[in-house]
Amino acid sequence: MKEKLIDSYFLGTLTESEQHEFHSLLESDAQFKEEVDYRRDLQKVLVAERKDDLRRVFKNSEQAFAGKPSKPSSAILKYAMAACIALLLGVFGYFSLFNSPTPQDLFADNFEPYRNVIEPIVRSNDDTAVNPKIVAFTNYEKGNYKEASQQFKELYSESNESYYLFYQANTHLQLGETSKAIVLFKEHQTKIDEFQDKSKWYLALAFLQQEDLEKCKEILNKIVSEETYNHKLAAVILKEL
Repeated sequence: MKEKLIDSYFLGTLTESEQHEFHSLLESDAQFKEEVDYRRDLQKVLVAERKDDLRRVFKNSEQAFAGKPSKPSSAILKYAMAACIALLLGVFGYFSLFNSPTPQDLFADNFEPYRNVIEPIVRSNDDTAVNPKIVAFTNYEKGNYKEASQQFKELYSESNESYYLFYQANTHLQLGETSKAIVLFKEHQTKIDEFQDKSKWYLALAFLQQEDLEKCKEILNKIVSEETYNHKLAAVILKEL
């Protein structure tokens, strides 16, 4: 089952529930993470070897024609071009499978839950155990995202402070619950606070993880044109897509 998850990840065919399971295993299963890292490194090596093969073909072609006083016949040229094109197609086909990043690769490379700037943990704080806000953000920083998510939900219901929506959406995205995250980021986009531009970035990442590339690109293009939060990274992702 784990092997199938890894295969689906590298082929870019994970379902939303499988994405959740995959990311949970990455965090909790050291052997699983080691296998994923090994497969990723192996692919890089194989791609490098294919590039070397391509270089050798062109080098050999140059040597074959070097020093000849007359032009090679059209038949030879056609043969050489066909051989190079065939190898190129093979290499680029190979790149598309193993080297070109999938939406999930791009998500994994660019997502991390936004840092806690609302209630930074102060270890000497005696209110930690009794203050719900501190408890929620302490769980968030410690990676207890399920607990933090529920606590943020309750705190937002009580206070209507929009930043709780933003952080709750982050917990869902970290947990692989992408659809829930999208709903919350969209709701947060209707609010006006210091996290609005950051929320837009994370909404784009959520669509990226969900492989809704049309909506993802739409938001990324807006981020780039307005030069808001992470606009340089947004431009890089757009190029990869």
